[in-house]
Amino acid sequence: MDVIHHHPEIVVLVTDQRMPKMSGLELLIRVAEKKKEMINILVTAYSDLSLVIEAINKGNLYRYVMKPYNGKILRQAILQGIERYHLIKERDRLYAEHIEWLRNATKIQRLKEIGTLTAGLAHDINNSLVAVNTFLKMIPQKRGVDLLPIAASDPGEEPDAAFWNQFHSVALGEVERIKEMVNHLLHALKLPESEASGLLHLEETDLNTLLHETILLVENEAHKKRIEIKQSLDRTIKKCLVDSAKIRQVFMNLLFNAIYATSEGFILVKTVCDKEERVSIVIEDTGVGISEEN
Repeated sequence: MDVIHHHPEIVVLVTDQRMPKMSGLELLIRVAEKKKEMINILVTAYSDLSLVIEAINKGNLYRYVMKPYNGKILRQAILQGIERYHLIKERDRLYAEHIEWLRNATKIQRLKEIGTLTAGLAHDINNSLVAVNTFLKMIPQKRGVDLLPIAASDPGEEPDAAFWNQFHSVALGEVERIKEMVNHLLHALKLPESEASGLLHLEETDLNTLLHETILLVENEAHKKRIEIKQSLDRTIKKCLVDSAKIRQVFMNLLFNAIYATSEGFILVKTVCDKEERVSIVIEDTGVGISEEN
């Protein structure tokens, strides 16, 4: 048993049924408990056939050789056992690859479903915001240009026009901000036809704007961990010819990685244009970093 344990390259076990301390079948059962993939061959006499059949039915025995055995037959059985071992290993490898492929396919399908759901939700939010936005914009017309509030509960109390004006302005601003975020989300979910075919859809793109829009999409995750996203954008950068959808995904992946790897501190997003008009985009964080071996 120790030999088999310390030598994983042993793949075929040949044993006689009649042995002094334990029977061959007992040995095979013990080996199967430790190494199920072992190919077991038993050398036995006619009187042991009932036990052999039982062992085969239980899956503890690959095949048996009758005494007195022929050397060529035994050698052939061993070679076939080795071949069977490697075939089983290859089958298991292919099966594992198939399972992994199915898992990845399931993940991709779930992501597509989430994308579809998110797009639908964003459209529903936009529809609701239209009603809220219309209501807020109509208030000045309905209440007068000074935006005086509905009469206070106390007839003698002067209405707080300053508070009303400020509240109305903030509410309108927040509605516009939500609309902008939803539009950014919808824009991020739209994949050009070229992306499906693997081709690049190149267009003149303002990278600073693209970065700022991407930061808006991930900023909420950063706030949950109390991480500040700082921006240092070089405004001298000209528009670059890129596939904006793919580059946006790159930016988003890098930012999410930075958020997940950072427990405190900040993330710095920086763009730089050198004298030769080469653009550098830097995303730094105060996270744990990558270990030396990786």
